[in-house]
Amino acid sequence: MTDYKNKLGNLADRLKNEEPKTPIQEVNPVKNNISGKEEEGQLNVWIPKTLLKK
Repeated sequence: MTDYKNKLGNLADRLKNEEPKTPIQEVNPVKNNISGKEEEGQLNVWIPKTLLKK
């Protein structure tokens, strides 16, 4: 138990003395995938249920 308390005490001292390290975000541009494909769009239609089952 004393070892656990010692570790916690050391952690508190380290947190007080060390400055937090801020993560640096790396930004990469998105590559365009040009494969000669035509651009697609969404199409919604209403059809009779009997036709849907066929």
